[in-house]
Amino acid sequence: MASVIAWFGTPDILQTLPGDSVQNHRPKIGGGRETAVTFGVCRNGRIQRNSNPNAMKRYILTLILAVTAPAATAQNAHDLLQEAAYQERALGNLERANEIYTLILESHATADRELSARSLYQLAVNHETLGHGILARQAFQRLVSEFPEQRGLVSEALARGVPTPSAGDVTKRVVWDMNDTTGLTDGEPSPDGRFVSFAAWETGDLGIKSLETGEITLLTDEGTWDVPSRFADNSAWSRDGSQIAFAWWDGGDAYLKVVDIATGTVRTVVQEYVLPWAWTSDGRILGMWGDRDGTRLAFVSAVHGSMEVLYEPPSRRGLRADLSPDEQWVLFSTIPAEDVDEREVYIVSAAGGQPKAVAAHPADDRFAYWHPDGRSFVFESDRSGSDALWRVRVASGQQVGEPELVYGDMRHALTRGFSSDGRLFVERSQSESTGNLYTLGFDAESAAATSAPVRMPLLGMGYNAGASFSSDGRYMSYVSQRPNSVLVVRDLTTGREVEHDLEATRLLRHRVDKPVWRPGTRQLLVATQSGPRIVDAISGDIIASIDMVDLEMKRPTWSAEGEVIWGLIGNMIGYVPVPEGETLRLLDGKAPEVTAWRILPEDEYCEGPAVHPTDGTVAYWCDYRVMYRLDPATGEATEWWRVPEGEPTIAHNIHGSFVYTPDGSNLMFQRWREGEGDPQTQVWRLPVGASAPVPVSGTIPVGWGLEVHPSGEQAIYTVLDGARNEMWVLEGLDGK
Repeated sequence: MASVIAWFGTPDILQTLPGDSVQNHRPKIGGGRETAVTFGVCRNGRIQRNSNPNAMKRYILTLILAVTAPAATAQNAHDLLQEAAYQERALGNLERANEIYTLILESHATADRELSARSLYQLAVNHETLGHGILARQAFQRLVSEFPEQRGLVSEALARGVPTPSAGDVTKRVVWDMNDTTGLTDGEPSPDGRFVSFAAWETGDLGIKSLETGEITLLTDEGTWDVPSRFADNSAWSRDGSQIAFAWWDGGDAYLKVVDIATGTVRTVVQEYVLPWAWTSDGRILGMWGDRDGTRLAFVSAVHGSMEVLYEPPSRRGLRADLSPDEQWVLFSTIPAEDVDEREVYIVSAAGGQPKAVAAHPADDRFAYWHPDGRSFVFESDRSGSDALWRVRVASGQQVGEPELVYGDMRHALTRGFSSDGRLFVERSQSESTGNLYTLGFDAESAAATSAPVRMPLLGMGYNAGASFSSDGRYMSYVSQRPNSVLVVRDLTTGREVEHDLEATRLLRHRVDKPVWRPGTRQLLVATQSGPRIVDAISGDIIASIDMVDLEMKRPTWSAEGEVIWGLIGNMIGYVPVPEGETLRLLDGKAPEVTAWRILPEDEYCEGPAVHPTDGTVAYWCDYRVMYRLDPATGEATEWWRVPEGEPTIAHNIHGSFVYTPDGSNLMFQRWREGEGDPQTQVWRLPVGASAPVPVSGTIPVGWGLEVHPSGEQAIYTVLDGARNEMWVLEGLDGK
C-alpha cells in the first residue's frame, strides 16, 4: 500500500522521494531550516532525513491533508488557513504563509468561496508587505473580479485603489471550445459574427469555422509542416464578408494573399511580409508591412498590390491596428520606443498625419478595436493591476473623457474584434490553468528519472517557465507572469524570491529562451529581441549588452568557461565575446567580433546549441532528425546520431530542452511520443561516446526548458497544465 510521508530538514534542494511510483509530492510547504516540509507518496521507499518531532506534531495533520488536496474537504482548507495564520503571525514567515494560501486557492476555490476570498485577500496583503507590488495588485484585482459577493473583502480591496470589474451589464458567452484545433486562431470574426477565420495548425492551412453549425472549412490545401513548411498566418475579413486577406509563408518567403469565400479562389496580392488587420470598402488592406528596411503601417491595394505608407513606428513589437467604421481614423497600439516595453494606443487620420496618444498611461495598453458605431473603442490594459478591458469615447478623432473599466478578467485573453452587431470576440488561451514548473526525480549515476513529473508550488499565480540553476545549485531562476513577465530568482536554501521588473519586463516579454547562469557567477544571460543581455541575478542590474543590428542570435548560452556566448546566428552557429561593462554592437554576420561557421543547411530547421561543460564541444540538431557535434578548435561538425526511419523525431526545444547533464556525461533532449490523445514527449539521453540514445523517462506531458540540478538528483521543466483554448463573445458593450 502506498504510504504518505513527511520529513523536515535543510531544504537545500527541492527533493523527490526515491522509487518510481511517486504519486502526489508537494515539495517545500513549511517553515525555515528546521521546519521545511517535503511530502510524497511512495512504495517501498526509504527516507533518511533529520526530523524535528515538535514541529512534526504541529504540521503533520494539516500538511498531510495538503498532499491529498484533490480529495480534501472544506474543513481541510480551514486547517490550512490556520496554519498559514500561524506562519505569518507567530513566525513572521510571510513567504511560507503565501505558499499555503496559494495551495488553498488551487485546491479549494469552489468548496468555500468565503474562505478562498479570505485567503486571496491575505495573500495580497502579504505580497504588499513583502514588496511584491505586482503580485499584490494582481491578487486584489482577482478578489474583486472573481468574488464580488464577498462585499466586505471587496470593499477593502477597492479602498486600496482597485477598480470595479465592470462598468455595465457586460456578459460572457463561450462560442467555441477551440480544442478541436490547436494553437491560436490568428484570425477574426466575420462582419456578421457567424464565422471565425483561423490558422489550422494541424495542417498549416487557412480555415473558417461556422459558429452556428460547428463546421470547419479549409480555404487552402497547400499547408504542410514538412521542410520547406507552408502555412497561413494572420487573417482579416473584407467589409462585406466576401473575401479574407491572409499572410502566407512558403519556406523563407512571405506573401499577402486573398481568398474569395464563394469560389475558393486564392490569389497573391504581393510577395511581401504583410500582416493584414482591416479592409476599406474600396478594397485596400490595412496591415503591417515589414522588410529589412523596417516596419510600416500601410494600406495595400487588394487589386494591384500598391502600397501607401501611413506611419513608420519605432518598432514592430506589439504593433496592432484597426480602422474606424467611417474609415476616417486608424487606431493602433505599439511600443513607443526601443528602450521601453509597455505598449501605448494611438490614433491617426487614415489620410496621414502625426499619431496622437489616447488613454495614455504608464501601463501596457494593447489590442485596441473600434466599436461598430464609431463612438468609442475598447482596449486591453493592466493599469488596474491585472489584465482588463477598458473603453474610451471618441469624437472626431479626439478622446472624450477618461477611460472606464468595462470587463475585469482578461487574463491570457486576446481581443479579436467586433461583429457588426456589437459583439466583441475574445480568444482565451490557458483558460483553465497555466504553464508551471514540474520536477522529475533524477538519478545522477544512471541518468534516469526516478519519479513522475510533480508540480512545484511557487509564490506567483499564473505562468511560470524557463527554469535554470546556478552552478552551485543554490539559486533557481525562472520567468513568471505577475501579470507582466518578470525574472524571478529563488534562493533554494531559504525559499525567498526576488523579482526583477522594469528592465527585466522589457527583456523577457518577447523572448523564448530561458535565462542561463554564467558558470561560477551570479550573472544571468537573458535573450531579448535586440540581443543578449547579461544581468546581475541578485540586483537585476544590466551588466553588459550585445545589440544585434540586422542580425539575430537565437538560443544564446555560455561557453564552458563563461568567456564567450554561443548561439544560432542566421544559418550559422558561432560565438561572440562577452562585453564587460559596455554595449557591443554587431552589424552583420561579417563583423570581426563574430566567430561563426556556416554549417546549418539552408532548407532545414536547426536547434541548439548545447555546450559541453568541460571540453567545450557544441551539439546541435537539424531537420528534427540529425544530431551533430562541432569542434570549436577546427570548426568541423560531424554527425553524431540520426533518428531511424519511422521513429519519433526530436521535439522542438523552445526554452532550451537540449542540455548536457552537469557532469557532461549525457546530452539530454526530448522526442515526440506517438499515440492518440494529447501530444506526449519522452526524455532521452545520448551518452558522450555512444552512437545511440536511451530513454530517461516514461511518457510525460509535453513540456520544455529541461534542466538538471547540479547535484544530479533532480530535473525540472515547464508543462502547460491542462490548457484549454476557447473563444468568447462579450455582449452588452455599447459604444455610447
